Amino acid sequence: MVVFIIVLSVGAYFTNQIYGNSVNGIASLIGELFGAWLILTLLTWWLRKSPYTAAVVLAVAAFSVGLSNRVKLQEVWDSKIALQAMADPTQLDKARSQNPENKMLKLFASANMITEETNVAAARLSDEIEPPALSKDINYATVTRNDLEVYFGI
Repeated sequence: MVVFIIVLSVGAYFTNQIYGNSVNGIASLIGELFGAWLILTLLTWWLRKSPYTAAVVLAVAAFSVGLSNRVKLQEVWDSKIALQAMADPTQLDKARSQNPENKMLKLFASANMITEETNVAAARLSDEIEPPALSKDINYATVTRNDLEVYFGI
């Protein structure tokens, strides 16, 4: 009974982390577990009278399913690191240097770099287009007609 509860707990963790508790993810993990359990049960059929055979088979089946999904779980963890690093560009560079093989971090870092370059280019273009008189703040209470004409370029 203890092994069954542990297997259910680990399965719940995997479905939550990897598949976001989706029905397809739960069905996929149950199918993998059932397939591994069936194969191991057939291999250990001759030991069926031993008291702990079923628990051992279930534990080994769950372990094999966990090992087969470890890459997906690592990708989820890496994605969470990338999303947390997106809040601060310095954290993004730090996370990228810690995980150079993470494709998601590389994508976010390149998107961040392109965004910064675009902001610089837009600011430069805006400075070139804007008339010098517009950069001054105007006090509408004390402004004269000539000042307004210069300000609006009339």
